[in-house]
Parts: sequence; C-alpha cells; structure tokens
Amino acid sequence: VIHFVEVKASTYYPGTAYTPELRVDRRKRSKLKRLCEAYLLDISAPQKQPWQIDVISVIFSDDGEINELNHIENAVFEVQY
Repeated sequence: VIHFVEVKASTYYPGTAYTPELRVDRRKRSKLKRLCEAYLLDISAPQKQPWQIDVISVIFSDDGEINELNHIENAVFEVQY
C-alpha cells in the first residue's frame, strides 16, 4: 500500500473543539486525490496498486511542545484504493 500523508498542525486552543485535521475539508480532499492519482500515473504504478491518504494531526502547546499527535489512516476514502 502506498501511503500519502497530509500533515496539519496548530497551537492548542483550550475550550475549543478545533483540531488541525478539520482543515482537510472537501476541497482539500479533492485536491489530494487528484495529486495522488497524477503521481501514480507519473511513476507508472500498476492499475490495481493499493493506496490511501492518511492525515497526521499535530497540536502544539504554547511552549512549542507536542500536546497531541493523531494519525488518521485512510482519512479521505471509505475504502482503500
């Protein structure tokens, strides 16, 4: 499986439900899919090559330390392609 990884980071905001992965919206997912498909064509990957797009979400504390790190596998598709 080829894993494409989108990394999103932000500073921790207490009292909010805002997380960096929320910035991977419908428009961003569409762009990521097209980019990955173009890359697979460029490297002449086999037609049935499995691939997925993961998202890494990093939340930093005010002092720059990692407060939270999440790896969301296959974040863009319901099924692996």
